Amino acid sequence: MAPMKPVIVFVPGAFSRPSDFDLVSGPLREVGYEVHVVHHPSSPDVLVDPTPSLYDDADNIRRLAEALADEGKDIVIVMHSYGGLPGTQACEGLSKTDRLRASKPGGIVRLLYVAAAIAPVGSSMAGVLQTDMPLPSIETAHGKPSLWTSISLAVGGLIPLSWSARLFSPSSLAASVEGLWAYHRNPDVFTEWLLADIPREDALKYASVSSPVAQSVKSIMTPLTYAGYNHIPCSYMFTKLDRVNPPAAQRSFIGLVEKESRSKVDVYEYAVGHCPQLSRPLWEVECVRRVVGEGV
Repeated sequence: MAPMKPVIVFVPGAFSRPSDFDLVSGPLREVGYEVHVVHHPSSPDVLVDPTPSLYDDADNIRRLAEALADEGKDIVIVMHSYGGLPGTQACEGLSKTDRLRASKPGGIVRLLYVAAAIAPVGSSMAGVLQTDMPLPSIETAHGKPSLWTSISLAVGGLIPLSWSARLFSPSSLAASVEGLWAYHRNPDVFTEWLLADIPREDALKYASVSSPVAQSVKSIMTPLTYAGYNHIPCSYMFTKLDRVNPPAAQRSFIGLVEKESRSKVDVYEYAVGHCPQLSRPLWEVECVRRVVGEGV
């Protein structure tokens, strides 16, 4: 009897909808996987008050993973971009090993980071981006801002104006009662950064400029309090053509995990940009299947 396949839980990045993962979840279901894609509270369909933080995203992931584990299922968490932080945060007490110790069934058996940011405990997405590493920039109507620029942590959990002015155009920010919401309204973000590995006309199909996805800035400022990578085996889909998290950044993330966990990260390299779930979905499907041990 063949062993039961693990459940695959996709954790999207910022500014993302679950439908962004249709091209990977469908093929995985066709070969027998149960697949779930979480919808971050920090990227809601309707703006909410108070503004959700990374902890709200992590709690949302945790509720799903815990329910699946209680059904006796093994779980692989697949995290994209920003999703690497709430996915890492959500794992406390949910590893297969921890649940066995507690005489509970199921649990998380592996973490797969896909072009994902990874932070140490005490740091946030903003902290991850606080780097002197030179990154390219793109031409916009408001000058030439770097996509990821140097960031200083702000008092009170609000995004510093020095960052907001450079990372987003003035028209790309909207204030809510309890915080700030950010949007991708410039199609160049998609064609020159997120989907730079496919033709511009194809990338524009995914540019939700007319109905942009809101992202809570508070989620980017929330510090990590738990590092799941210290307790669960890790893999990394290394996106060699990535302009958002360039190879140098990805190597630093992998190095952080290996240093902190004292365990080797299994790395799978692909000549793909930042969003393989859209530009090369079957390559991401292949990577997931390789990570869980299928000979594909």
